[in-house]
Amino acid sequence: MKLRLLLLLIFPLLALSACTVSGHIASGASAPASSPPPIDRITTPAPPASETLAQQEIDWINGPAGQSLQTLVSDFKAVSTDASSVAGGDFSSIQADCQQMSDDAKAALTAPPNPDPKTAQDLAAAFAGYANSGALCANGAAQGNVGMLTAANTEITQATAYVVAADNRIKQLGG
Repeated sequence: MKLRLLLLLIFPLLALSACTVSGHIASGASAPASSPPPIDRITTPAPPASETLAQQEIDWINGPAGQSLQTLVSDFKAVSTDASSVAGGDFSSIQADCQQMSDDAKAALTAPPNPDPKTAQDLAAAFAGYANSGALCANGAAQGNVGMLTAANTEITQATAYVVAADNRIKQLGG
């Protein structure tokens, strides 16, 4: 029973790890049903007059923020791989993977914000959701608590919806 519920954790992770090589964030899930909560600390610096928003998006994706996204994709793949090979109720590798995901999501929150305020807000909500869900997943794995793992899965799914919304917005802006 625990293994079956734990495998629920794999599916949203696979959705985010389907990043495209062209630099877009993710595909395969729906946008969030409502707007994310306001993130007071997000400020978007004024762009150079000569640079279009599309070019700013490309620069942002190719910078530290894009690297943060790729790091999270690697984290999700590690969780997925370990979750699919859990044997005998040993969740220690999943615990470590989930803690790494939480730490990397917190680090992503410190990356320069996206140049588009709406995209920045969606990504901040996603990164905060991944940080929280990673911690919840790590605690659930440490305790062998399927309820916590299921709750982490739900939060990961919600956070991924924000990433998909941000990706759609970036595509719309021409980035």
